[in-house]
Amino acid sequence: ATGAPDTLRGAQGLAMIVAVLILVTGIPPLFFCKERYYSTASKAKKVPFIKNVKLTFQNRPFRLLLIMVICMQVPNMVNGLGMYMATYYVFDADQKSAALIGGLGGTLSHFLAFMTVPVTAYLARHFGKDRVLRWYILANILVAISMFWIYNPEQPWLMLFKFVLAAPLTTGLWMLVPSMMADIIDMDELENGERREGAFASVFGWILKFASSFTFALSGVILDLVGFDALRGTGQHPDVFVKILALMIFIPIISVVVQWWVLKRYPLTPEVAHTLREKLEAKRGKISR
Repeated sequence: ATGAPDTLRGAQGLAMIVAVLILVTGIPPLFFCKERYYSTASKAKKVPFIKNVKLTFQNRPFRLLLIMVICMQVPNMVNGLGMYMATYYVFDADQKSAALIGGLGGTLSHFLAFMTVPVTAYLARHFGKDRVLRWYILANILVAISMFWIYNPEQPWLMLFKFVLAAPLTTGLWMLVPSMMADIIDMDELENGERREGAFASVFGWILKFASSFTFALSGVILDLVGFDALRGTGQHPDVFVKILALMIFIPIISVVVQWWVLKRYPLTPEVAHTLREKLEAKRGKISR
């Protein structure tokens, strides 16, 4: 076939390839990754669904953790707008160049994310999860402010720094926040006498997916509200890109401020979590597999 490439068909084809990869790599763990302490958990008393959910939401540290998770999804409302800034502002509607820089940045970010895992684990062991989490949260303010310089038509390669700065911090945050649930579950078991990892994991996962879907959906609404018109290409009103850039800076900063406020009120410090674990094991002993 001749003519311009069909980007929609290309996106559909790529989505199918990714879907197959997810199925191939995602299903085997169901059969080969056995749950820890399964024999003990399988003998536990069954708790009605509504009661289980109610008990889960009664846990104050867990509620604070959920607020953090929702706040971490809020920047999704504007992160996707960076594609429009890159394509129509930085590259003057040159989709090929914008896609190239996006592909390079995405590859680089995945490499850096992989390298961040052992670094975050080391820092968390030596300084405590809550302290390292504060570092990562504050560093996101610098990432947001850097957007002011990164989107520069005269130096488009600067956009790579967005991926370099954001990838390690995002990976670190998503390592630390879910890991804090272990301490919450210890606290819940000490108070209620039951180990309910499944209930906490289910509620956490549902809230995470809902917040992620909702904020991504809002990105299209925000794009329309700032006055972006796809039919005009690079001929947008001068204020459009100013508004997009302002939102890409200030919405993440507001999110960070709320996360910091929540974390300051999070009661399960490493010392408290260690004490909870000692009390729990003194009460019911250590669980064997």
